Amino acid sequence: MLRFIKTGVSKGPAATFNEFDAIECILLVGKSGEIGRNRLSKSLGLGGGAIRTLILRLKKAGFVRTTRTGCVLTKKGKRVFETLSSKLVFYASVNCWDERLSASCYALCLRGVDLERVKVVELRDKAVRAGARGALILEYRAGELFYAKESVSCEATQPSTLWGYLKSVAKLSERDIVVVSFAESERLARDGAFAVALALIQLDGAS
Repeated sequence: MLRFIKTGVSKGPAATFNEFDAIECILLVGKSGEIGRNRLSKSLGLGGGAIRTLILRLKKAGFVRTTRTGCVLTKKGKRVFETLSSKLVFYASVNCWDERLSASCYALCLRGVDLERVKVVELRDKAVRAGARGALILEYRAGELFYAKESVSCEATQPSTLWGYLKSVAKLSERDIVVVSFAESERLARDGAFAVALALIQLDGAS
């Protein structure tokens, strides 16, 4: 079903949005219960025309339905929302851990996903292909953030207030995965982080 969102929003004339906008749109509608176009436009950073087209394509794909005041999720959309929200415990733009990057950063935290069936370098490649300059893939173990599949502490090698913030705001649990993507813009950083997240969620069985 998550793969269908990618193919569904890519059909038809070229659009100024992508599958990550569709995913975030479903998350926003699911959290709000009902949300208007203006609020979606501001939250996603898309113009009114792009929002109307995005909603139309999600509606045609069966994920949302429109009302007089906005749009709500259908049963199909709610299933996608429940899948995503059960895995994504936090996602937001954040201050980068290193100011020398001169970039925008976006972090998300995943729970209940398995890193064993994928190479970390492949996940970073997905972030780059989505438009990011790069991404950190971290794992929370014994109260500390380590580079994924390594015994090296990210907190020790790259000290930053970001790590304490993420542990606090996301209320991290053992083996949670943290992705911090960095890019030339907030939007591209988000795309890179979500590309990694969707790959891990799909590997975990949400097709």
